Amino acid sequence: VDIFANTFIIAGMLFAYNIQQQGRLKDYVLFGVMLGLGAACKISSLPFAGAAVIAACLHVLKKNDPLRRNFVLVSAVKGLSAAAVVSFLVFRIFQPYAFSGPGFFGIIPDSNWIANIREIGHQQSGEVDFPPALQWAHRTPVIFALKNMVVWGLGIPLGLAAWAGYFLVLWESIQKKKSRYALILFWVMAFFLWQSTNNTPAMRYQLPVYPFLALSASWLLHCLWQTARGMPRATLFK
Repeated sequence: VDIFANTFIIAGMLFAYNIQQQGRLKDYVLFGVMLGLGAACKISSLPFAGAAVIAACLHVLKKNDPLRRNFVLVSAVKGLSAAAVVSFLVFRIFQPYAFSGPGFFGIIPDSNWIANIREIGHQQSGEVDFPPALQWAHRTPVIFALKNMVVWGLGIPLGLAAWAGYFLVLWESIQKKKSRYALILFWVMAFFLWQSTNNTPAMRYQLPVYPFLALSASWLLHCLWQTARGMPRATLFK
């Protein structure tokens, strides 16, 4: 399910980025569609909803005029509400097993589905004796996941370039006090730390940050290429 969920999460990040930049209602709606599809594939995709909230906050904070900011704030609340409604409807359609039914409007959560989700949570947390989970015992938080990602998930050349590129983008954003990539930078670090400190730090759980790390690596390589040719290094911001 991780591959399918990741597809919708990454697509959702595109619309979240558009929310940060433009705040259009259609981007909120499309984000809600992707969130609902992602959650239908894997219920742990639900925290991804926070990306829209952060994007909306960044969009509102960009406005310096108080009257304009209040107007944008109201629009953001409407957009987030629309995203929530749409994501629920999409989830209701594509994950019918989560509801007791019998018709479309039977939206009471199914007790068996809830029990299954809780059981999986207990197995992953180590609260119950689950043999496949024994492999995660005595793993160093963050370090274990980072090593797996760099050595095996991305491969050493891409892995090192990806994280070096990430911190290059972060440094340039802080240095120039720009928030254009704040959403993506926050998403990568927050999601990585969340998954790498879990009791089950499986490498596939980090898939939602791989595309952005790959983009960071491409930026680093671009900068190195320009430096090698004796050209002024490009900047992320005009």
